[in-house]
Amino acid sequence: MLQKSKSLSTKATDKLILSLVAFTLGCLATYFACEIEYLQINPEVNVVESLIAVLSIIIGIYIVVVLQRKQNNNQNHYNFLVTRLDPMWSEYNSFLEQISQTDTVELKKLQVFIKQFQSRTNEIGKLLSSLNIENNFYTLSEAFRNQLENSLHKNNIIFYDKDKDSIVDAGKKVSDEFVKVYLSLNQKS
Repeated sequence: MLQKSKSLSTKATDKLILSLVAFTLGCLATYFACEIEYLQINPEVNVVESLIAVLSIIIGIYIVVVLQRKQNNNQNHYNFLVTRLDPMWSEYNSFLEQISQTDTVELKKLQVFIKQFQSRTNEIGKLLSSLNIENNFYTLSEAFRNQLENSLHKNNIIFYDKDKDSIVDAGKKVSDEFVKVYLSLNQKS
């Protein structure tokens, strides 16, 4: 894995160097083309214009490098978040499907699932806020858990047949939040 990333960065460096060489050759060709007067090369070099051209090239290269690093950083965040969100969303959807198909759930199973889900959403929430993407995973999952836990308890089993519609709706709000986050990530990348 490490070897693969080194070869990718080497390829990117090679492309950057090739682009810089091509850009420099293009600038030189343009400079000489502009200096030709009736097919005679002007032997005088204007120092001020040459310095401005060199400074412009340096500033342009700096801007390109900074933008490329930022894009790569955002793409790395995006890839990391997507690999973390995909399994979490599929687990959540299967749990929500189980909730919508039955009228009972074991209290211990619910507590374990919500605890794992909320710890993951806290971690992902920090990453999302570093990318300036707002999310409400924690509050929505807390509301979902509260509605389930406020249902009738008997022998460590929750019976939620009377509140099933509102519980499923609260669960769908969490699922909708996944969609919002995916859309925001696609817009940022």
